[in-house]
Amino acid sequence: MSHLKHKSEENLKSANLLISESLYSPSIHCAYYACVQYMLHILHTKYSMTQTEIEREQKENSIELNAGFHAWLINKFCLLLMANKEAARKNESRIFYNDIINLKSTRIHADYNHLEISKLKSTDSLMTAEKLIKILNTYFNL
Repeated sequence: MSHLKHKSEENLKSANLLISESLYSPSIHCAYYACVQYMLHILHTKYSMTQTEIEREQKENSIELNAGFHAWLINKFCLLLMANKEAARKNESRIFYNDIINLKSTRIHADYNHLEISKLKSTDSLMTAEKLIKILNTYFNL
């Protein structure tokens, strides 16, 4: 198991533990980063990309997109899903994009805003992360 897949699994477990302790904001942070780490795991294992190659590609493409690392990573996986015939037929790229962008937005809100995060929002975020990782597993055969 790659270290990133292990970290992703740990973040999902952490999100569950945080929810059980009524620590809702950090649970959303963990749920989101579980997805980011899982996407990086796929790039390393399925596409044999090194960290240097990932960083180089991100820098080259982010200039065009005028976006940061997470935006590049999300865009890359949407393109990879669109290239998969079965995923494209099921419109998984659109579903993945909408869900990961919503999760990212919720994570930013939970990390930086002073408003209280509800248990429902926290639980929904964890379920979304699990759904996204399941989509990645399905179409990248992991």
